Amino acid sequence: MDYLAQYEHGLPYFDSDLSTVRSAIEKKQCVVLCSAYKMGDRRFLDYLYHHISHEDHLDVYYDKENLFTASTLEKIQEKTTTRTKVVLLPWYFRKLTSFTRTFLQLMRDRRATFLSVIIMEPSFFDAPEKFFTDTNLPMQVILARKPLDKENTLSLLHIRENLADTQIAPETLSQVYALSGGHIGLTKRLFTLATQGERLKLPALLFDPALRATLLNLELQYRTLSKETCKKIGLLTHEGGIAIPLLRAFIQSITEELSDTLTPLQQKLLELFLSRNGELVTKEEVHEIMDPEREYSLWAVYKSIARFSKAVAKQYVVKNVSGKGYVLVKRNPDAPLF
Repeated sequence: MDYLAQYEHGLPYFDSDLSTVRSAIEKKQCVVLCSAYKMGDRRFLDYLYHHISHEDHLDVYYDKENLFTASTLEKIQEKTTTRTKVVLLPWYFRKLTSFTRTFLQLMRDRRATFLSVIIMEPSFFDAPEKFFTDTNLPMQVILARKPLDKENTLSLLHIRENLADTQIAPETLSQVYALSGGHIGLTKRLFTLATQGERLKLPALLFDPALRATLLNLELQYRTLSKETCKKIGLLTHEGGIAIPLLRAFIQSITEELSDTLTPLQQKLLELFLSRNGELVTKEEVHEIMDPEREYSLWAVYKSIARFSKAVAKQYVVKNVSGKGYVLVKRNPDAPLF
């Protein structure tokens, strides 16, 4: 059985979000989807398309292969029909400027003749004006998709068992949820490891290449997004703790790894920067960490920050905010060190 066949049987872990989007479409509302990295947004749009593409009152246009251009949008806009036109854009956040400009022009003042369901990066929550300038926000429903609860995680795992024609011990399935916290990408990878006979034990799991790649990107979101956005997409609990156990273990491991190589002063600086979660640390605050009893020395601050920057270069970039202080930014996993 493949996923297309499984769509006929249903993907229960998507059904709540599916109901929300279908309801919005019936009300002629545009939708934005946001979630943490590897939470299955494009699979969800596949599932949505499967459910709505054959409905008599809808004309559905799905940019599955990221091939739509500005001209495509204009043709959809000009098409005359009595049915509701719906455009599904899983790759909107990677589109060329010409496409997004045309999209916004059509959406301005609600002039578009079609509805849209688009996927956006979660940074959209923190700064929507960076994505949609010169117009009202072109959507009425913003859906933040969170990790699954235990029941839906087990539903996903049972579907994976059917697709792989295999079975895993119930206690292992529960262990997968206990580690993944319902994050879809982590759940799928842990399932694969379990079918290969791997033991799902920490810290060994943190060195699995596929898990590590996902965790690095989740940690990047955790370090760069606001706490409110991290709560919306399920990286943080309502109380502010890390919601995904495997991510929590990963962040603790790299923090300990850094701590082993830092001087006591550099460790204090790292703790200060991390407590700000990407916000400004002033030069005066850096000096307070260095030696509050000594007279303020800008040169001493510069030297300490320069040494600190080199010490954390594999994980972070220290950005200078001219005349004010510094911001610690998580290094993109794909970016060169120098």
